[in-house]
Amino acid sequence: YANEKLQLFFNDHMLADEQRAYQEEGVEWQYVEFSDNAAVLALLEGRPSGLLPTLDDQCLFATATDGTFLQVLSKAHESSADVTFPKLRRDAFVVSHSSGPVEYGVEGFLDKNKDMLFSDLTEAMAASTQPFIASLFEPSAPAHPSPPPQ
Repeated sequence: YANEKLQLFFNDHMLADEQRAYQEEGVEWQYVEFSDNAAVLALLEGRPSGLLPTLDDQCLFATATDGTFLQVLSKAHESSADVTFPKLRRDAFVVSHSSGPVEYGVEGFLDKNKDMLFSDLTEAMAASTQPFIASLFEPSAPAHPSPPPQ
């Protein structure tokens, strides 16, 4: 995703803007062809069915799994040329990035996407001398407490 954003920035500011400036100033130059990666960025970040928004949405459902994430993507992008779903792998998808196709295995996608803070950071914030800050990081009871030992 970061590489696609950098490629867009480079295309817009180094190629397109410079070529427009050359044209406006009457400078003779050889036009540089470059690929537009807007479709790939729309696939990655577009709402409502882009890969990243879909991943965020799936993380909101307690019953969501990496498999359900892949199913939602597959259904939303079944006719897309920029993402494909390998027939031999039921746990992956392939994005046609501007630099070429990249296969992504979905195992652990939802867990990796959840916003978790490092324990040393939360402990430091919980120990803050500022009551409001400390209150934001008070330990909370787990959503599903463990059964008592027998």
